[in-house]
Amino acid sequence: MPSTSPLNPVALPAELWARRDLVRQLTARHIAQEVKGSYLGVLWTLFNPLLMLAVYAVVFGMIFGARFNESPTPGPVDYVLGLFLGLNVFGLVSDLLGRSPRLILSNPNYVKKVVFPLSVLPAAATGAALYRFAVTLVLLFIGVLVFGNGLTWYALLFPLTVLPVLFIALGLTYLFGALGVFFRDLTQITQVLSMILLYASGVFYAAAKVEAYAPGIWAWLRWNPLLQAIEASRRVLLWGLSPDWLGLGYSLVFGVLFCLLGYAVFEKLRPAFADVL
Repeated sequence: MPSTSPLNPVALPAELWARRDLVRQLTARHIAQEVKGSYLGVLWTLFNPLLMLAVYAVVFGMIFGARFNESPTPGPVDYVLGLFLGLNVFGLVSDLLGRSPRLILSNPNYVKKVVFPLSVLPAAATGAALYRFAVTLVLLFIGVLVFGNGLTWYALLFPLTVLPVLFIALGLTYLFGALGVFFRDLTQITQVLSMILLYASGVFYAAAKVEAYAPGIWAWLRWNPLLQAIEASRRVLLWGLSPDWLGLGYSLVFGVLFCLLGYAVFEKLRPAFADVL
């Protein structure tokens, strides 16, 4: 490993690469524990987002008549696909926001083992969230092929649009995983934060509509990297359009820096975990 300092930008990727086998094993354990004793197992990973989609589609799509007008074929079906994509991408963050405050608290045995690398726990939790995202993504691809506009070569850029969200999710897991050891009420705070981010990240609406009809709000929302990433993912996967490269680049830079910040805070507070637990 080049450096043990968390401020070194290559310290995190170097450590995770060196511990990749352990991260893989813990990720598999996370996934196995979630389906253990369940009759439907992994199917719950599909049912939960589909239930949320049904509720939001009725409220916003049918009652309020929301549409994504940037789409070549704006309509209720296109809106449902765009909503499902937004919920899935945002779910990477909201999933880990809810779990991260108790990530270290729920593993006291690992904390008290001097030789155990605690930095792999947030990475494994993020890997499990990525697995759940991939499962629901299968449904989305089927929907795009059967009911949507089909896939174009722009769909190859979809992993790039999700990458900033993955970095942000990992950074949040490191940050709140560490802070949750010292502030036990953090779970309640992350629930409120998740709800605020849900409505501020363009899950239910197009960014262009906010920019056109509420420029004062857009002046603030435009700096939300999740909104930029979700908007870019819709453009490349659903509508066959080029992403806003400036917005996508901003969200990617923000994601990387936030991830490194979360890791630095985690490593700074890590020596005190055992004393608190």
